[in-house]
Amino acid sequence: MVNNYYKKVRKFLVQNLIREYSFYWGISDFRWIDHVADAWINDQSNSRWRYELIKKFFNDDSDYSYNYKMLDMASGCGTFVFYGLLNGYDVYGIDPAEWKNKFNKMKIKLYNYSRSWIGHFIKAVGEYLPFKDESFDIVSSYQTLEHVSDVEKCLQEMLRIVREGGSMFLHFPDYRSTFESHYRLPWIPLFPKTLARFYLKVLGRPTLGLDTINYVTKRNIMRYFKDKQFEVIDLDCVFFHKRSKNIIEKFNFKRIGSMGKVLAVIINLIYTYFYMPIKRMFRSEKSVTIVVRKP
Repeated sequence: MVNNYYKKVRKFLVQNLIREYSFYWGISDFRWIDHVADAWINDQSNSRWRYELIKKFFNDDSDYSYNYKMLDMASGCGTFVFYGLLNGYDVYGIDPAEWKNKFNKMKIKLYNYSRSWIGHFIKAVGEYLPFKDESFDIVSSYQTLEHVSDVEKCLQEMLRIVREGGSMFLHFPDYRSTFESHYRLPWIPLFPKTLARFYLKVLGRPTLGLDTINYVTKRNIMRYFKDKQFEVIDLDCVFFHKRSKNIIEKFNFKRIGSMGKVLAVIINLIYTYFYMPIKRMFRSEKSVTIVVRKP
């Protein structure tokens, strides 16, 4: 019985993924869609890395409290919310898609979650968050800003509902990339929409998805917060420094003192700004993760 219901739930998910991906993006790669379905039906580990980041950057105390109230903006198929609830966090999600909210109710039945968890999912949009000012300690957003109707309005709303001393965790693509991950196509950085439509039509792809995309970039999003004098942590910089330390350890550059640090930085610069961009060119997008702390 449980196995049959699992098949029903997964079939519902796959059918909706096929409908969306074909309608908006012209993708009919069923093997890839199956892979996406496997990820979105898995609440046990799919969102673990985001919680690890939250624990690391929300405060400097090793004793991390589970009492923080969190919101996932565009919670989709619920993996972030369910993972949090399963691990004792007080977390909520908003999403405007009717089928995704229905899917999350089916998940609750499938996995025998508490019926009260239905109340942790709210149908809403980021431009008009149905919460009072300073309602949450943490707001997380994953691959969302590029799809909203009004990026600045969403950022304002997220800032409004975050408490003083709280944080926002934003993950989004930088459209200065040479790959568009929704269409899964090589792309010109900040591809002019008129030319992009012509490009898609030549390839026989729908342009409806293009109409849902905002060309967000790390520079613009970080400037928005810095202009308002918020503390912004760019995880690219954090990982760069960590990689430099790893290079020093791996090649034992400590033995040559300050020259070792210089060599590590040079190797890291070559890796970060030459090797990786060439390796990623026309194959994968450049994603950005930033932490914003509200004073």
